[in-house]
Amino acid sequence: MDGQITFDIKRFIDDQFGGVVPLLEAYPRWPSAQVHKWRQRGSLPGHDLATLLGILEARDGAPTSVSHYLSGDTCVLISKQKPATTGHTPDVFG
Repeated sequence: MDGQITFDIKRFIDDQFGGVVPLLEAYPRWPSAQVHKWRQRGSLPGHDLATLLGILEARDGAPTSVSHYLSGDTCVLISKQKPATTGHTPDVFG
């Protein structure tokens, strides 16, 4: 395993905000070019993801799960090992 994790930012924006235009209309914090850059390169800075998750939590009244937007070898370990049921912490970097 190479440990590479990817986050599907395009699908996240489409699913959670209804696309780029609704996101920019509802939350004009980011310049349009920046949001389009996220989609073009397929990633976004962690602090922007944290801000988006905070917006979603405030809007929905509950945290938003992002596990189904993650892919890569390490995600297999995360999904198969649950500390509450196995009694140990998953080794996500192994």
